[in-house]
Amino acid sequence: MNTEAPNSDPVVFVDLDDCLIHTRCISSLACKPAGFVVLPCGDKGVPIHVSTLRPSALKMLADLRGVAPVKIITTGTEDYAQRANELFSLGFDPSDIISRDGFLVTIRGAYGSSSLFPTDVDQFPNSVLIDNHPFAGSDGEKVRVKMNFLGIGGDRFFQVREFNGDPDPRRFLGEWLSIVRSVSTILKTDLSLRQIPLPS
Repeated sequence: MNTEAPNSDPVVFVDLDDCLIHTRCISSLACKPAGFVVLPCGDKGVPIHVSTLRPSALKMLADLRGVAPVKIITTGTEDYAQRANELFSLGFDPSDIISRDGFLVTIRGAYGSSSLFPTDVDQFPNSVLIDNHPFAGSDGEKVRVKMNFLGIGGDRFFQVREFNGDPDPRRFLGEWLSIVRSVSTILKTDLSLRQIPLPS
């Protein structure tokens, strides 16, 4: 459990997998798809992890960094996320990457079931989250754990189109600019509210 006070600064948290990059496991380098590079992480050998950068990922990050500080929050391992950051020059300081070990606990249940829980809650209540998964339904369990850890509601969550290694459709740019405008509106509102002195 984190004993530090929550961070009240506005921060944009972005998912890594299928948001900024796409990774596949292959059995042999002969199977490596065009445009993918080997992502050395974890144990050597099979499977081999190969990844590709979303063509617009660096622009996406630049747009967001024009609004507020940006961090990665991922259910991937620390080693995996740091290697991806280096390989694709994403520009994150190592301390700006929160991997699954930093916010996620898996509790194994009966009959092979498991549930996910945050290690702490309400750590970045003035943040927003951008992820390719929805937060509703069974597909959203990991997103909901991230949101609980950050301390945000659905009004601070933005679902971006999933990246599966193929080029984004032409309409993606418009979708993305709409997300950036919404993020900017929310975080600027927070900034102005915090600048108003409390009544004595």
